[in-house]
Amino acid sequence: MSDSVSEKMKSGYDQGKARASELAEAAAENSKKIADKAAKAVKENPGKSVAIVGGVAIAAAAAVAATVTLKKRASTKADEEKRSAAAKKAAATRKANAAKKKAG
Repeated sequence: MSDSVSEKMKSGYDQGKARASELAEAAAENSKKIADKAAKAVKENPGKSVAIVGGVAIAAAAAVAATVTLKKRASTKADEEKRSAAAKKAAATRKANAAKKKAG
């Protein structure tokens, strides 16, 4: 009985391996076709291709700049809040010391 199960498992494994190989070949063929189409489009329309690449580069640069700006603003806001809290604490300390001095 275990031979039967073992044979079924091996057969299933072999079928799965063959199917995976077929899918990998199909994916490679499709990738090559897409790459060939892209290369042809670039050769036929070099100006458009440069414009598209330039647009993508500008969009990426804008996204990076926006991220840096937002992080800087968040950092600046946190620093302002810390300074404000420190100033309030210092004012409270001065007030308390003045009250002690006046009482003592």
